[in-house]
Amino acid sequence: DSVRYSLAQLTEVRLGKTRFAIEGGDRFFRQQLATELTHHTKIAVAPVLQFDGIAVNSDKNVHLNRVEVAGIDARFMALWDTRIEPPREDEAVLSSNTAEKLHLKPGNEFILKIRKQSKASENAPFVSEKEPFIAFRLTVSAIANDRQMGRFSLKSNQSAPFNVFINLSGMARRLEMRGNANLLLIAGTESKNLDIQTIDSLVRLSWQPEDAGL
Repeated sequence: DSVRYSLAQLTEVRLGKTRFAIEGGDRFFRQQLATELTHHTKIAVAPVLQFDGIAVNSDKNVHLNRVEVAGIDARFMALWDTRIEPPREDEAVLSSNTAEKLHLKPGNEFILKIRKQSKASENAPFVSEKEPFIAFRLTVSAIANDRQMGRFSLKSNQSAPFNVFINLSGMARRLEMRGNANLLLIAGTESKNLDIQTIDSLVRLSWQPEDAGL
């Protein structure tokens, strides 16, 4: 019972109200798909743009070579019982372990580097080399603990990820990925008995060629 309770608690802090996810990886679909799914399901669906990045605190000469960067907006925040405001274009919300590792507090600035993305899959035969990194300076607007989305992860891993949450539209603009996402998070609800087959059929109602990169 103790182990089951601990695992249930860990799942809750990792996922919040999320019960289903559509993950594109290095393929992208429209952010509008989240709005259309919300219309069909009448429940919260949040688009996310998620990549690995590098975070640097040049003042303290410390850096993290791999952080989980998530472009989010108010729809993502609705999946958590938290009062943290969504980050604006020049801001970032850090998980508590990321802030501790980089010696950052609210109001401090740091540099975030994300590799520029191509809409073609990395496995495509005509993609010959990695895209360059894009670096930009952000101000820490808040620090999120485990209960405040700080431990968000779709991976079943007991070690906490180093999360950096930034503004979705700002991230998409910087990476020239306007209107795109590679992750959809679908909330669970007691009033709606959703399953994978139902969600799949609802996705088909809204799916466009652009959602397949065409």
